[in-house]
Amino acid sequence: MTEVSVGSSASVKREHHYCWDHAPASIKRPTVADDLSSIEDLLAALEKKDMDTAVKAAMRGQLEQLREDVKAGRRRLTDAE
Repeated sequence: MTEVSVGSSASVKREHHYCWDHAPASIKRPTVADDLSSIEDLLAALEKKDMDTAVKAAMRGQLEQLREDVKAGRRRLTDAE
């Protein structure tokens, strides 16, 4: 997660990098519902792509597994690999 803000001068640029556990309260972590919605969007976009059917099936399987892991609380989209 990265926060970039411009300082008092246009030439000054500040960057802040936070892990989710130490991010300011003003930066909200996506909810499980947000994660699931994002996964559904990725699945819908995948279905629209013209690509090799075996590759598409493998990608669909990975996304479906991720969806099940998120639903079960085993994983989040923001988790590091």
